[in-house]
Amino acid sequence: MSYNLNIVKFFMSNCLLVCALIFITTGCSDDEVLSIPEAPQFVPKSSDTAKYSQGIRPISNSKGIYLEWYQNNENDLAGYNLYKTTQFTIAGSGDTIPVNFNLLKKIPLGSEESDTSYQDLDVDQFNRCFYRLTAYSKSGGESTPSTKSPNYLVKSYPILEEPTGQFQIPANKKLTFKWSNDPSAAGTYTVKIYTQDDDSGNFDIVARAIIDNTGFAGADSVTFDFNSLNASIDGNRNITVYKLLEADSFGVIYNWYVFYSESTIDLLTGSISESAFSLIN
Repeated sequence: MSYNLNIVKFFMSNCLLVCALIFITTGCSDDEVLSIPEAPQFVPKSSDTAKYSQGIRPISNSKGIYLEWYQNNENDLAGYNLYKTTQFTIAGSGDTIPVNFNLLKKIPLGSEESDTSYQDLDVDQFNRCFYRLTAYSKSGGESTPSTKSPNYLVKSYPILEEPTGQFQIPANKKLTFKWSNDPSAAGTYTVKIYTQDDDSGNFDIVARAIIDNTGFAGADSVTFDFNSLNASIDGNRNITVYKLLEADSFGVIYNWYVFYSESTIDLLTGSISESAFSLIN
């Protein structure tokens, strides 16, 4: 009887061991349970000479910062986590290293006007903002952070002065755009005039000027010659007219803005101010 009991005990103990081994070898690991997306990537900031702005930039007429990134392609992608910090340390190489990121916004797919961009309106113009982005899956897995942490410091200038409102096209078809600025600022001013389609939201650039203000302070106006399509370089001013201004009885709205970017290498610093005008016959 004891002999049979020992056989039963031996069988049961080995059966439990076999079952445990089967569970360990066939059970799901954390990596298999959680789908981990690829690290998302921010859209690089466009150059000052680009027709249209992309990437990190200040928001017109606000102290906000606009960010955009590329869409991840995972089938089970659920959304993105956007992190922010204003704290940083300086490494021995002189590099700025952001630290102590906090979650700024969880952005589920389809829940925002855009799930590949964000407007951060909670910005102190005296603090440089650093951003980091991750993607997360429906199963709860979170990617490693974006390979770059874009940063921006928004300043209060420039402030637009003219033109605004409605007015006739000048007889000489030349328009001067004027703004006030920080007289101590040294950097680049980008002036753009454009129209925007109300239905599609698409922009149509009319004219652009790049003014290199590195060598002196006080750039505060630029004149466009709308007699013909043209491109010219006048000293530190690179001016291009892409489309002629023509009076329109339906009141086309022309938007214009001045974008300031500081000359400090690798530190994105600047501001943007925007206004609008329309022409009458």
